[in-house]
Amino acid sequence: MSTEIRSAIDLYERHPISAEIILAKLTASRGHLNHIKPQELFPYDQDHYGGLDANDALAERAGVGKDTRVVDFCAGLGGPARYLAYRYGADVTGIELTPARVKGAEDLTRRVGLQQKVRIIEGDVLQVPLSDANFDVVVSQEALLHVPDKERTLAEAFRILKPGGRLAFTDWVAHQSAVWS
Repeated sequence: MSTEIRSAIDLYERHPISAEIILAKLTASRGHLNHIKPQELFPYDQDHYGGLDANDALAERAGVGKDTRVVDFCAGLGGPARYLAYRYGADVTGIELTPARVKGAEDLTRRVGLQQKVRIIEGDVLQVPLSDANFDVVVSQEALLHVPDKERTLAEAFRILKPGGRLAFTDWVAHQSAVWS
């Protein structure tokens, strides 16, 4: 396992947003965890800038709709995956490297009854454990910066996409300040 991958796993194993924290916030806001609706998680489970608006922008640009087969690279706790399934009727498979986040995503997804439309599986976007040419869309939000080989990751995205499939992602970009003399 490369140092970069181990570092990403370590970062997200200690990340300040976890399934336990999301459930604690949900309990504080509603008093219990019975019969949670997907939209009740949305204020807490969008672990990226832009929240639901960012999800909607990606969905629009990628043409996500009912029964669109979507793969979410670096899916984390599955917030965007659940949103795409609930809001757009997409069938979403998330790929997540960190075992604790996969477990948390599975728990949250089950609690809101979306396990028929959303699955988060443990895997590496450098070697995606999915078959060729089988998906309509690949999305990713603010995660590719952690991937040590972006070219290989994009090749994996295009490998699993059907002909005419679409890739939509957001990521961090470091801007170098200009120094004028």
